Amino acid sequence: MIRDPRRRTIDLMLRLAACRGPLAGPEPQAIVASQEDLASIVNLSRTALGKFLRDFERQGMIERRYRRIRIDKDAALRALIE
Repeated sequence: MIRDPRRRTIDLMLRLAACRGPLAGPEPQAIVASQEDLASIVNLSRTALGKFLRDFERQGMIERRYRRIRIDKDAALRALIE
């Protein structure tokens, strides 16, 4: 398990969006899940997860919508956990 909650969140988003492997294409990938679901999976409160997501969105890495997160810059997210 990844101890750092921010890195754990990024890792989960990339895995759920299938951006970590050779199958990743040029199209933005989307995660269809609520923030509550994602927070539960990474063992965080929804509030804590929301802070990370807002930060990623401000940096242009993701776009949040109702029950959906679109990953626009998977390489930038990947760089944060490597």
